[in-house]
Parts: sequence; structure tokens; C-alpha cells
Amino acid sequence: MNMLYLAPMQRKAIHLIILAIWFTGQVSAQQTHPKNSPKDFGFTVFSIKGRLDSIHFIVSDTVFKQKKPIFLFSQGSLPTALFWKEDATHTWQQFLPFLYKPYLKDYRFVIISKPAIPVFTYSADPNYLYLDPVTHKTPQAYFDRSYLDYYVSQANEVINYLAKQKWVDATKIVICGHSQGSKVVAKVGAINPHVTQVVYLSGNPLGRYDQNIRQLRKDALWGKISNQEAQQQIDTLYTQWATINQKPNDTHSAGGDTNKAWISFSKPSLNYLLKIKVPLFIGYGTADNTADYCDLLPLDFIRLGKHNYTLKPYLGYDHNFFQATYDEEGRRISNREHWDDVAKDVFDWLKTQPTVKRR
Repeated sequence: MNMLYLAPMQRKAIHLIILAIWFTGQVSAQQTHPKNSPKDFGFTVFSIKGRLDSIHFIVSDTVFKQKKPIFLFSQGSLPTALFWKEDATHTWQQFLPFLYKPYLKDYRFVIISKPAIPVFTYSADPNYLYLDPVTHKTPQAYFDRSYLDYYVSQANEVINYLAKQKWVDATKIVICGHSQGSKVVAKVGAINPHVTQVVYLSGNPLGRYDQNIRQLRKDALWGKISNQEAQQQIDTLYTQWATINQKPNDTHSAGGDTNKAWISFSKPSLNYLLKIKVPLFIGYGTADNTADYCDLLPLDFIRLGKHNYTLKPYLGYDHNFFQATYDEEGRRISNREHWDDVAKDVFDWLKTQPTVKRR
């Protein structure tokens, strides 16, 4: 995301996402033997030729004799490699923000590498974002390809490939997306016939850009800024949005998302959510400004007579399922991360889902 266009709470959410993934990676750091490849973590790298580009993804296994269901996780908006080797003894996995090993007996986890970002890298900035070792910048090819339909095309082609493999139990292909990834799985879940369950986490059904405006109104309501300041900043956002839309295909980055990314991810995913026919799990934090509209989704589903969804609001959790505790004067005194609790809810829910007939 372009930090220029983000409210302070949203900038904090991005850093918390990085922090949560880093905490999960801590488990990988407690190693007696250095890990120098995805195979050392129990993953195999696959490469296939896609319609738009070559696609690289990892699968959580090194031996493919047993049939297992698939759990494909679509990441958020950051240009991170799937593995980052910090030094001789510390290598971090950066793709799953929850502890996944308890579920390996039931699923093979699949994660698609970001475009132009290597699966395994030795090069990253202080926030763990990939840097080209020569230019010390995020590759321009990443920005050229980082937009909704590119990620949707990637996911569709990987799913279609996996559904044909003898080692895949194609009666259960689950797709799960968090934040930006939620927009990807909403569209894929609506159009891909191989998908049997969809998990939509911390998504904004109305798109992306609108949340900046809602946050400013809340800041004014809570007295963090004046109503006049809020209106001035909202007017600035309108102007910025108009500027972005003047060059909708521009992929130049000034340190954040491009015009093309902003426009593609700001298109509402609500219509795709309503078109999904397979079981849908919707999880979100009630302290997450991004996901405000998720509270209203039951109204849309009920209006259409749809019953294929499970709504799970996490009371007081933020965008990345952190729960803050405050003292009597309103100062934050702790910030507990709950990704593993959310994952448990998701996998418990999946156990209750019957085998879905192909559409």
C-alpha cells in the first residue's frame, strides 16, 4: 500500500501484519540445523506456465504418495519472499501468520509467490520486504503485476493444476485469503468450479479506498481530530482518488501501491461474495475499520435467501487479530495476537463441512 494514502491506524495495521508473521517465523528460528531451502521446512517448490506469466508456488510436502485436500492461502499486500534467510542460523517463513504444523496431517498448504519476488531470499529491508540484491529496490516487475486480476489468474491456474494431480483430494480444495488476499479469494471462489470452501478474513467488501474516509470520520467522532480537519483530509482523499483514476493503468510506485493496484483492489468484492455458492467462512475483528461492512453482510445474504455462510466477528480484535488492553486512562498496556485462535476456528469449521459436489 502507498503510505501516502493511509491513515495512521492503517499504517499500524500493516506493521502488525509483518509483526504477526515474524512471530510465527520465530518458531522457524529455533532450529538446531540451518535451513537453506524450502525443502528444509518441508515444502516443495512448483513452477508452472500460466496465461500471464510463470507461476511459482510451494506445497507443504516433499513426498507426494498420499492424497490430501488442499488449503491455499492468499497473502496480503506486501512484497515479501516466502522465506527469508537473515543470517547463517536464522531463516524465517513469512507466508502463514498462524502455526500450520498441527494441520499438516489433514491438508497440504499451498502458497503462491508474489510476482517477481523469489520464493527464498537473502535480501530484505528492515520490514522484511524483498529487495533486489543489485538495485536494492522492489523490482518494477512486481508493481507491473500487482493487481487483482493478476492474482486471481495465478490462483485459478494453480487450483486447476492441483485438481488434476493424483496426490490431491480434489473433493476438498479450500481457499483462504486475508486482507488483500480476501479480495482474491472472493473472486476466485465465485468463478472457480474446483473450490469447495472459501475463508474470507479481514476483508472490506466495499473495496479498499473507502476505509480511509470512514476512519477519518471516526477519528473526528472520537475527538482525535476536529471535524474540520477530518473534512479537509477527506477532501484531499477525493482529490487523490481523482488523480489516481486519471491514470488507471500507471504502475509507477512512489514507495507503495500503484494506481493500477489501488483501482483494482478498490472495486467492491461484495458482488463476488454474494455469488459464491460453496460454504463461506467470514472472519473479522470488530476493531478493524477495514472490515466494518462485514457486520452488514448477513443483511445482503438474507435478502437473497442465501444460507451458505458462517459469520465470525472477533470482538475487539483489529485487522490482524490483535487484541489491545488499555488502562483506566486509555493507554494501551498490551497487544495480544490471536492468529492461532482464528486458525483453530477455521479448521474446526472445515471439519463440519460435508463433501461438496462439483459445480
